[in-house]
Amino acid sequence: MMTLVADPQQDLQTTVARLTSAFAVQRPIQAARLALRTRSTVAREAMARCLLDGELSDEDLLRLSRSGQLPAAVLEGRPARMLAALAQTWAGQGYEGSELEAAASAYLALWEEGSGARLPPVHHQLAVQALLLTGQVEQARRLLPQLSRLPASMQPFLDADLANPWARWGGEPVTAVEPEEHRAWEQLLAAPFTTHGLAPLRVPPPAADGPGLFDGLAAPDVVPPPRSPPSPRRATARWRCCWSTTPRDRGARSGSSRPSPWTSVSGSSADAATAAATWAATTRSAGRAASW
Repeated sequence: MMTLVADPQQDLQTTVARLTSAFAVQRPIQAARLALRTRSTVAREAMARCLLDGELSDEDLLRLSRSGQLPAAVLEGRPARMLAALAQTWAGQGYEGSELEAAASAYLALWEEGSGARLPPVHHQLAVQALLLTGQVEQARRLLPQLSRLPASMQPFLDADLANPWARWGGEPVTAVEPEEHRAWEQLLAAPFTTHGLAPLRVPPPAADGPGLFDGLAAPDVVPPPRSPPSPRRATARWRCCWSTTPRDRGARSGSSRPSPWTSVSGSSADAATAAATWAATTRSAGRAASW
């Protein structure tokens, strides 16, 4: 009897081919989301195979991007959109720092080629974030004016990040800064709050052997309002008044103009009891049964 043993490598190639032809080519953003949601390297491979008719693998593109040698053919048109989706996946999965560096380099190449401005907003955000996280602060400053699709709410915080004198951005820890630099950064950090009439944030300089920078984040100018005494609770009574369902009662009710049997009373318990007694007396006088 012959036993068939599946070839894992063959299955992998088949899956990559199906993803490439049926999904990744037409929907690069969705393919990137699939890869990020499942942490799938197979989806990454499928996106890589879309770029130059399968000539380059995901590893090939990672190496070329890190070394700044991406082919010009992948930096314009549809391949550029696929490369951006692949860079998004590299940055988001982040199995190792080299992938984030490759993403930052790919975004820089796309903007230098002139293809970056047409990319969806998510790539405008990721481009500057990848550059900052890999320590390429000057490149981020130069790129920032070209990121035309950044959300307006993100810009003040990017300005504060770029002005942060305590940020290491991949370098050695900062132990001391000039007071003027610290105050200027603090004002930028608080700007989204103060422009809306809120109290400014304060971040005291960290001690050398103390907690981290943002452990001291506070708003000392905020004075909490005085606590008001608790109000007495008011009971709320709600009941349903049900007509009897006997045939005699149904006949007696035909043509009746009484309101809906649903009744609600909000107030004190005494109010509820008075209303209930009044309703019961009215119902009994009409010769109808009631229960609540």
